[in-house]
Amino acid sequence: MSQKKALILEEDEEFRQLLSDELRGAGLEVMAFGDPLAMLREFSLQPVDLVVLDARVPELTLEEFLERMGSCAVGGYRVLVIAAPGDPVRVQRGLRAGLDEVIQKPLERRHLQERIRTLVGSGLPGSGKIGVGGLLIDPRSFDVFLLGERIHLTPNEFKLLEALLEFPGHVLTRDELIQKVQGPGIAVIDRAIDTHVFSLRKKLGPEGIRIETVRGEGYRFRI
Repeated sequence: MSQKKALILEEDEEFRQLLSDELRGAGLEVMAFGDPLAMLREFSLQPVDLVVLDARVPELTLEEFLERMGSCAVGGYRVLVIAAPGDPVRVQRGLRAGLDEVIQKPLERRHLQERIRTLVGSGLPGSGKIGVGGLLIDPRSFDVFLLGERIHLTPNEFKLLEALLEFPGHVLTRDELIQKVQGPGIAVIDRAIDTHVFSLRKKLGPEGIRIETVRGEGYRFRI
């Protein structure tokens, strides 16, 4: 899996470096800018997974900057806006519903890392771990963590979650999930998959809503 890319726009050099360190720690390839036009030039040259920017864009409004990004984007991308206290109402008007997020200063490191995982679904390269939102799973050790706390899943529940995370955002039919879950001596039927999904959603707490039912088709994991 290729390393995901992030661009940062932040006028303050010290804060720009802090954001760069956090994004690299989340496994992203990072380029950081203080000049909005320089960042837009780079943005127009290559696909980017995540853009992190201060709500107070130098020389432009946030709305103008997002509009320029949209007009020169190479592919799909997500936006994380860093807002000062009191900014969120103004900021929200410039964002694309369902695609972007706002967090306020002062930043809490754990919350920032969770938002990064939510937006790009990144795990640490080479670690084999998969992180989405408040979830982190390790297929090698069969460990699952919810907001840093380990939770217990049955083998079938774990295989089901792993299958859904393998293709985030894509619908998997019940037949496809059965093939993923069942093994030697284990027979799984359609209704059993529904039961496992119900149980898995409960155990995943607030992250359980990410497992969506697509009527007549199957299930998908929303990132």
